Amino acid sequence: MELETSSKNLDAIQNMALQIYGRYDLDKSLIWFVEEVGEVIAAVRKKKDITDIEGELGDVFAWLLCLSNILDIKLVNALDGTMKKEVSRQMKTYGHLKYCQTGKEISNNEFLTNEETLVIFDCDGVLVDSEYIIASVEAEVFTNLGYELSPEEDIRRFSGKSQKSTIATVEAELGKTLPDDFSDKLEQAVAEALNTKLRPIAHIQTVLSKIPRKCVASSSTYPMIKNSLQVTELIEHFSDSEIFSTAMVKHGKPAPDIFILAAKSMGYEISNCVVIEDSIAGVTAAKAAGIKVLGFTGGSHIFDKNHSKNLINAGACTVSDDIRELLKYINNPKEKF
Repeated sequence: MELETSSKNLDAIQNMALQIYGRYDLDKSLIWFVEEVGEVIAAVRKKKDITDIEGELGDVFAWLLCLSNILDIKLVNALDGTMKKEVSRQMKTYGHLKYCQTGKEISNNEFLTNEETLVIFDCDGVLVDSEYIIASVEAEVFTNLGYELSPEEDIRRFSGKSQKSTIATVEAELGKTLPDDFSDKLEQAVAEALNTKLRPIAHIQTVLSKIPRKCVASSSTYPMIKNSLQVTELIEHFSDSEIFSTAMVKHGKPAPDIFILAAKSMGYEISNCVVIEDSIAGVTAAKAAGIKVLGFTGGSHIFDKNHSKNLINAGACTVSDDIRELLKYINNPKEKF
């Protein structure tokens, strides 16, 4: 991939900077560069006039050129190398250049309108941005019991799995059984946090309104799923018979039971279903059920830079952090990617 900016022009600008600044002191140049970056951040946050921001960015670029000259680095080569690595990363992860459509409105004809396809949504992290809220509560509660756990570690280890499964793991590692009412108290604490902090995933209302046949299949309990949908005003898109919890099956995710139940209950063949999941456990479960699965990484809990790749490795056909972008892959569940 070639940079659109002419390499000759960029080289000429870098040579001009060499004539103006020379090979200035490295330490002082680093300090000035960092300070100018700070000025840009301040200007943007204060919503200054675009001309002021442009001037600050010019100063940043000037010091970047100065640093390049001091270090004998051709900036055009550095940029070209970076662009090529990013193209390679996106193609391996998504199969296409993910961000080339950034800012473009997605037209209605890119949305699913086919009633022959059932779209099965996970809830936490796909419909509602709840995963980090839940993990924070669980981490605090478990740490108070003597089982030290951070929200990030909770997400890494237990995301996509049922509360029952999580508690069983903690009990096994603690070497003791937790009180009988622990599960109810934990669920209550999580519900209280969700009631005040929970938000829907960006654009999910629009997406749901365009999909005629859909349901929810989540590792949360039925009351928790329903509460989350009510808090975020997504409940209007799902009837009670379109909400499925792993509490309804013998084995939770990563076993396929919940997705098989959802498809059967909704009257659909596995081959006519699509699952949207954010967790490795969920993707693994859908894959095991023989259902095409799309990975979603738009939740605030996605902090692992390798998560998209991990979802692909687990069996996702494609991955996106924009829920709207996944819809173009839904129309034909039998299509291979």
